[in-house]
Amino acid sequence: MEEARIRIAEGALSFFSPHSMLRPIAPIFPLVPFEADQPYLYDGGNTFVLGNPIKGGGDPHATDLPRNNANPSRALIGDPRNDENTIVSQLQGLFLRFHTRTLADNPGLPFEDIQKLVRFHYQYVVLNDFLPRIIHSSVLNDLKTEGHYDQSKLKFFHWKNEPFLPVEFSVAGYRLGHSMIRPDYRLNDSVLLPIFPVGAPPAPAPGFPEGLTGFRAMNPAWGIDWGRFIDIDVRTY
Repeated sequence: MEEARIRIAEGALSFFSPHSMLRPIAPIFPLVPFEADQPYLYDGGNTFVLGNPIKGGGDPHATDLPRNNANPSRALIGDPRNDENTIVSQLQGLFLRFHTRTLADNPGLPFEDIQKLVRFHYQYVVLNDFLPRIIHSSVLNDLKTEGHYDQSKLKFFHWKNEPFLPVEFSVAGYRLGHSMIRPDYRLNDSVLLPIFPVGAPPAPAPGFPEGLTGFRAMNPAWGIDWGRFIDIDVRTY
């Protein structure tokens, strides 16, 4: 069991190694200049296109993801899986807005450095908030020297023919996340819904509420109150 925990930690940490072929926010940011790849994600400059406003969560700037005119409308993002459900979709939207804010706060900084700065923030959260919640401190401490993660203590996966995520990690070790999903979530003071609808998604069975499944335009009243999901303040219920 201890060995398995160490493998989970090393697998997650390998995302942030300069030797890793895996990029943690590659779906959010193209890895080449936007003029050459996925220009539809941008507004003609270096900021991302955003979607329609959404309310309910207390954030006056909250928006849906940018979408096409299909029915149901599909998100115009780097990785369509980031629109799989309402919560992940709005988290993707937060990163789009964070990129724009970082750009505004750092005028003159090259676009590639803006991308890197936002990625570093994401990686910091994963290393210092997410991993300590799922991995025992003794395991993480074994990967540190004087309180800092030590690359020399990590065992990286070395691919032969092409890079890929080892199935032992993605299908076995990291499936623990599936067991953490609640049956329903309160998005804000007014919206409490099951993660999956009863019946064929996204349409619920008669008499049942719809679920938080994605791949469709966001309900404008479903803005997330992030204080219910992230330790930024306290909610009474």
